[in-house]
Amino acid sequence: MCPEVLFATTWRRRKYKATGFKFLDRSNVVHHMSFVLPPYARSLRSALYRSHPPSVLRTCAPLAAANLEKTTGAFAHLRIRTQKNGKFLIFGTGNVILAGRRTHASACVSSMRMALTLSTHCAKSSNLWPAVHEAPNSVVTGQLIHRVDDAIKQDSVRVNHSPKFPGIALSVKQNGITPELYLRRCMIIIPGVTRAKQLSDAVACIADIVAPFTTSICTET
Repeated sequence: MCPEVLFATTWRRRKYKATGFKFLDRSNVVHHMSFVLPPYARSLRSALYRSHPPSVLRTCAPLAAANLEKTTGAFAHLRIRTQKNGKFLIFGTGNVILAGRRTHASACVSSMRMALTLSTHCAKSSNLWPAVHEAPNSVVTGQLIHRVDDAIKQDSVRVNHSPKFPGIALSVKQNGITPELYLRRCMIIIPGVTRAKQLSDAVACIADIVAPFTTSICTET
């Protein structure tokens, strides 16, 4: 399913409600960018700019100096953390993954800033231009109004819990979404969100699952 770019606008226009939640915010947009051009586009850019666009990304000194962790093998990549534009994984294959932005618009802008950085500082990437932008999904974070009793762990039908992990996985009907509940702060993390309607339905399912186990008002912030 294609992601909904005007996510917040759709949520407001259709008047979806986050019943049972103090707040519900997008905390992360997963954004992909690729510099791999199809053959016809490579030919066109070569004719226009009199040079061939790179088919792979070459490591250059400024990026190598900023790399957080050295990786090797087929999936070797650079890990770059920026002050204002999120965290980037840059693969030599020409693919870039960005995390840490809250909206599709800001993710696109940050990705284009990285593209400009690559073309400016890497001599063999001066004719670089993104071929594809994609935002597969978002992560939404919320806090429940009421505390949830520890007894919810006994619901073996709609809840999956392991002592090895702090979160409690909730089983909802929406494909691709597995919300996690954190009891201490009454927090819910919902990954894999692509559309406003999908999130609205998931929120309704979450409210239905936790309702029998709610207790006092949650005062955590």
